[in-house]
Amino acid sequence: MKIRIFLIYLLAIVLLSACGHKPKKKIKVDGLNQSSIFKAAKQPIYSVNLLREKIPEGLKNITQAYKAPADCAALLTELELLNMALGEDYTDKENPKKDVFTVDLGQMLSEEVESNIPFNSIVKRLSGARKHEKAKLSAKVRGKARRSYLQGWSDAMECQLNDNGSQLDN
Repeated sequence: MKIRIFLIYLLAIVLLSACGHKPKKKIKVDGLNQSSIFKAAKQPIYSVNLLREKIPEGLKNITQAYKAPADCAALLTELELLNMALGEDYTDKENPKKDVFTVDLGQMLSEEVESNIPFNSIVKRLSGARKHEKAKLSAKVRGKARRSYLQGWSDAMECQLNDNGSQLDN
């Protein structure tokens, strides 16, 4: 009997504390654009491996992510290739505000189309699309590791790079 009363009081306290604290987050919606709609429409074609996203050339040849470059000029050239292949480096950006929640409608649409393809994982495995997705993801991971290593190497060797990644005159 005492345990039951204790649990009721505990439940009431938890419910009241949950109602009293409401996080106030702003929602930022990244709208649909033509490329995201087109990507979602092509999703079934990717699943049956009739169309593939190419692995960028700058990422295909990375075998050793932690090999030191010859000098600062070689570092600059390699960083430019990696930035073109991988896109913007998000670690250089400021942290987003904690009270803003971003929703990417294009990504949501693409994932929804992919999830509604019947037996999608089996279709991808049989068609070879899963193997290509893994290879593409592996290349991106190696590229990001290489870019991070090169950025750390440039700091250690005091190669002066400006904000856009080009070398400053010493």
